[in-house]
Amino acid sequence: MENHLVARLGTRWMFEPETGRILKGWWAQGNQYNLPQFLARNSLGEMSSDSMVKRWEKGLE
Repeated sequence: MENHLVARLGTRWMFEPETGRILKGWWAQGNQYNLPQFLARNSLGEMSSDSMVKRWEKGLE
């Protein structure tokens, strides 16, 4: 999700009003979908640990 927000809104995505609208839209979907369905429906890519590992590696630099 973070990768999607960075790609869409930039590295300061957490300070953009559009972020709130996106998150509210995701939240409004409730529990209609399991996680893979949610990611696919919202064009967030497939579930993977790659992003998390890259973030940890960057933090350890």
